[in-house]
Amino acid sequence: STLAPHAPILNVGSLSKLYWAGLRIGWLRLPPTLAPTLKQAKTLTDFGSSQPAQHLALHLLADLPTLIHERRAAITPARDHLAHLLHTHLPDWTFTTPPGGQFLWITLPGPTASAYTHHAARHGLRLYPGASMGVTPLPDQYLRIPFTLHPDHIPEAVNRLARAWAEFTSRGSGRLA
Repeated sequence: STLAPHAPILNVGSLSKLYWAGLRIGWLRLPPTLAPTLKQAKTLTDFGSSQPAQHLALHLLADLPTLIHERRAAITPARDHLAHLLHTHLPDWTFTTPPGGQFLWITLPGPTASAYTHHAARHGLRLYPGASMGVTPLPDQYLRIPFTLHPDHIPEAVNRLARAWAEFTSRGSGRLA
């Protein structure tokens, strides 16, 4: 890399975000000097990757630019719809609409994400506090909300989020610090 010409730069890619989480096929681009060590680590860790998944990945990679375009076209309207509804129904939740990816990182008004995710489960919502997704410790103020639902299902999801949040905060469970 031009920013760190002598640093060992690794580039990680995956099909799981592009297609679905169950497709656990990824790759590394790395300096040749690191290849033997990482190859050994992978072998000792998982004893090889799924042959059917690798075969499927080969077919998917054959037309990757078209598939990326199709995937982006499918989830961008869902992202925008979710962002609009969250701004409307949960205005005290803040976030930046990302240019890509599959998730909104919500900042709650206080450190209540873990407790809220448990409460939201009673409303049929499976949420994860952002702290459970971080590599380094994160405050308990973040939620990771996917926007991969079909746009037709997003209004019901936001209605459930809003009902759960109203109930959570009115009971004092979501006492904001």
